[in-house]
Amino acid sequence: MVVMLAGMITGILIIATTALLWRVTDETTWVHHTSFIIMAVTGWGVFFNLNPLIKLDGYYILSDWLDIPNLRHKAFKYLKARARQLFGLYTPAGIATTVRERRIYLSYGTLAAAYSVVLITIITSLISDFVIEYAPEIGVIGLMIGIVAMAVQAPVGDPPQENQKATPVPSVDAKKRTYTFRLIVWIGVLIVLIAASL
Repeated sequence: MVVMLAGMITGILIIATTALLWRVTDETTWVHHTSFIIMAVTGWGVFFNLNPLIKLDGYYILSDWLDIPNLRHKAFKYLKARARQLFGLYTPAGIATTVRERRIYLSYGTLAAAYSVVLITIITSLISDFVIEYAPEIGVIGLMIGIVAMAVQAPVGDPPQENQKATPVPSVDAKKRTYTFRLIVWIGVLIVLIAASL
């Protein structure tokens, strides 16, 4: 954890130094303006790095503090298994977890997933505005190809760990139900997006 904090401490020292330079220099000098820019950029970088919902310093600090390596992967795997159970789909054998770990996985996984959705939505909105304005046909074709590719992709499981039993292979019917459900969801998403753009 000390190694993870080193970058943040360095950033704080840079912010403090540039803030002092910005405060004591004349407003008309280049040193004043440059100090402010460095202070703002470094401050934003430190703040962004401390965000535990993406895999930067804040995530690794939180993972070390909770003593759960690969926290994000395990939390998403747990949420995926719970969601599949909820919809009655084939669910591979889950991770053996304690009550504490289940609470952490549920809380962190939900927050990280929501943050990712919001971030992707903002980026997609910015890109779609540009594509719709300058190349709408390419945008619709790319969207359709992407949705079909995500709908029909084969599920990729984790290889069995040492001292862990291999996950049983799902039946053909279970796979068909999973693919059908996935295809229906993505077709629904496509319809909603096309309807919203009209």
